[in-house]
Amino acid sequence: LELEIVRGPLQGRNVWDILNLWNKNPKAVMIAKQTLADICRATGKMQLKQWDDLLMAPFVIETVIAPANPPYPEKTKVAEYLPLAATSGAATSIAQARPIVNELGDTFSDVPF
Repeated sequence: LELEIVRGPLQGRNVWDILNLWNKNPKAVMIAKQTLADICRATGKMQLKQWDDLLMAPFVIETVIAPANPPYPEKTKVAEYLPLAATSGAATSIAQARPIVNELGDTFSDVPF
């Protein structure tokens, strides 16, 4: 998931989050579904039919800097997804999901929320 920060201290930057909705590890799938549910609550879009339902919907993200893990440098990670009404601290940024071409036609009919 690629997010573009459109307002806040990180304006103009992109942040990525990985949603392993289809994975052999059930814990990875559970975490991805919870993250997707958090994004849906933050955007107010609880009935997804396709990826496009989330595109350009603004919401708040709280970010943290994950320490370097050699050979990888430190990176900005999403700590929390919140609705726009939740803007409160200096660490929050307003973001929106960027369009990504999806040739598979995936739907979210199996996401439980």
